[in-house]
Amino acid sequence: MQIALRIWNPETERMLTGYEAYRRIEGTVDKFQLIIECIPGFVMLSTGLKDKNGKLVYDGDIVKSFGDLHKIYWDDESAGFYKCPLGKKGQGFTQLRNIQYAEIAGNIYQPPATGS
Repeated sequence: MQIALRIWNPETERMLTGYEAYRRIEGTVDKFQLIIECIPGFVMLSTGLKDKNGKLVYDGDIVKSFGDLHKIYWDDESAGFYKCPLGKKGQGFTQLRNIQYAEIAGNIYQPPATGS
């Protein structure tokens, strides 16, 4: 499996993808790990799954699934990606079942517009 990631640049408020993101981490694994330690939460790893429009779904994405918004995140304890409903207290996380029917609405750095 190929590793895909993107990097949120808080200085320019831009998401770096493709060559821009990889250029920032080229080199040894040690340098890659150093970047993750320096800017925690800014590097987002792909889940390897795609939404209904064929876009890769990343950690930190917000997806619209069956009318509700969910945040995608990595859980260290379970060693997997999950989704958690936004704005619904008391509801827990679920596995990424049916993610192919969901649509990416934004991410934690670029939230969806009101009414999405």
